[in-house]
Amino acid sequence: MAWDYTTNTAETGRPQAGPQHEHDWDATFAAQQGLVAEMACALRIPAGTASGLLHESRVLVESRPQTLDALRSGKISLRHVRRVLEQLDSVPRAARAEMEALLLPHAHKLTASQFDGRARKLRERFHPDSITVRRAKCLADRNVAFYPDKDGMATLWLRAAGEDLEGIYTRVTDAAISLQGPGEPRTLSQLRTDVAIDLLECGVTSTGLGAGLTANVNVTVPVLTLMGTSDEPAELEGYGPIDPETARRLAGTATSFLRILTHPHTGIVLDVSTEPFRVPIALKKYLRLRDGTCRFPGCNRSAGHSDLDHTVDKQFGGPTTATNLHFLSPAHHNLKHFSDWKPIADPDGTLHWTSPAGKHYATDPAARISPHLEQTSSPAPTTPAEPLSDPWNYVWNTDDPNPRPF
Repeated sequence: MAWDYTTNTAETGRPQAGPQHEHDWDATFAAQQGLVAEMACALRIPAGTASGLLHESRVLVESRPQTLDALRSGKISLRHVRRVLEQLDSVPRAARAEMEALLLPHAHKLTASQFDGRARKLRERFHPDSITVRRAKCLADRNVAFYPDKDGMATLWLRAAGEDLEGIYTRVTDAAISLQGPGEPRTLSQLRTDVAIDLLECGVTSTGLGAGLTANVNVTVPVLTLMGTSDEPAELEGYGPIDPETARRLAGTATSFLRILTHPHTGIVLDVSTEPFRVPIALKKYLRLRDGTCRFPGCNRSAGHSDLDHTVDKQFGGPTTATNLHFLSPAHHNLKHFSDWKPIADPDGTLHWTSPAGKHYATDPAARISPHLEQTSSPAPTTPAEPLSDPWNYVWNTDDPNPRPF
């Protein structure tokens, strides 16, 4: 298998220089992460999905032949298989074979959703830890995630203790019901949403947390849209296109602006001195707006929560300039330094990646603003012969600089 071959013949292919630190990747781990990224880019799937496919394939072939045979014969679907593996992964290894034998007959006759409910109940028989102990461990996985959607909408996803979320939902519902009346046109669902937004945006905890905090939002607005003479969408950092009215409202309440005027052909002068190591604040703000997200293929982690990295490393003479600086998530920052993934930057902000297998991928900046060219006349940027693929939703934990895939 590709995973075993990669693990047994691991070489990063990257020179190591400078002091070592706690987040350094060894050759085996770097090669494994390179394989996950290679598979994700080749199949145009999220890295987390690629990691999951590798894990599922290894488990089915090496440990779960009965489940694999049921899938091959068409007795169960891939959705059933994934639910079986998910349940088996959550119990001790010694109990998995017996639990698999108990689960499969139910998978043969129930839909995937029905089977999931039955499997969760059967799982309780095989887990040596009480549900109280397991809940305490699972609390470490509490999380909040943001998912942009179309038409100016988005989803805020929250995973936490059941009693806490039930309490939140009850409080929001009670507040929403109290607002209902003859003169209130909003539905109960709309009222719940509005109450939750007000509490999250403006609420203060009993300890004072949240007092004086305001959201810091970057919006790039075309000047004609701002003037009200155009309906061209604006760009909300970390989200994407927003309607002109919302953009004008946000601009009208802003206390300060970072102005970016763009020439349709040559762009603007953004490069700074190559001497200082620290990136000037104004340049860092521009780069956040230019990149929008991590610049590795497929990663949607916002630039504001990513690392600003020299494409050509500073220790190898790379300048601290706009054309040599790009945002990378912590995981992809390490992937670039400790594996054989190699980026090359174009002056217009396009970043070209070469994978360990020699495949080529390119990522576009969120806002294509070309650095000013020194010639007296500069041609307009050419359009690529083939459109570059848009980033896809990304589920790999890019917060973690050492993202173990399994």
